[in-house]
Amino acid sequence: MKHITIETEDLAILGEQKPGTLVYSREGSLEKVAAWYDRISVRFGATVSLGGVMMYCPVSRSALHERIDRGGLTVFEFNVTERKTNLLGSLKTVFRKTYSYVPIAELHAWRKDIEVRAKAKGISPEEIAGPYSPRMDEIVRAQNREDDETKKSKMTTLKISISEYDLESIQMAARELKYASSEKFTADMIKPIIDGGFSGFSFGKAGLAIMRRMEKYGVGDHPVSQMFKNIKNKIR
Repeated sequence: MKHITIETEDLAILGEQKPGTLVYSREGSLEKVAAWYDRISVRFGATVSLGGVMMYCPVSRSALHERIDRGGLTVFEFNVTERKTNLLGSLKTVFRKTYSYVPIAELHAWRKDIEVRAKAKGISPEEIAGPYSPRMDEIVRAQNREDDETKKSKMTTLKISISEYDLESIQMAARELKYASSEKFTADMIKPIIDGGFSGFSFGKAGLAIMRRMEKYGVGDHPVSQMFKNIKNKIR
């Protein structure tokens, strides 16, 4: 399935990418939502809210979220926040509402993918064309498992050697970015390379977002860049 293309300059509109996903999230006041939505509509075309995805793909909300969590769909997210003063006089940010939208172009592509898989399993054209069917969820979850196995297989065949200096940088970056483990951080960084999103020092979508966060916190500038240069050479 082909995803829409996100350029580096788009992040000024979209905000930060959630590691391991294609969810782009930013926050701001309610007054800024309309302008944000107008800009993503001009740049990426028509979108639909998560609640409207079933108009295009006959899957349950849980199957939809499983696909999103695995980086299977692009999502634009705007968190409406409000700055409030507590009794002690200090400011805090309060989340009020989240607006989430999926590009319709990706939903058409996902629908075609589901239909091909459904036909291969002998599901009737009437059921494929109809409203939600539990069997469509089974197809999506099988697709997720296949994707997981493919990525796992590619990860194990890379056999990337990481120097002690690189390892220290990874561990430091994982701590600064509040990852549960350095292994999870490394997996998120390598994933876009495996998915074909790596070109020179312009990292794939997830990798680029993490690198930006690393720059923000001053984490592992040179050694991590060198590590990924080594990885790039390994997988050519």
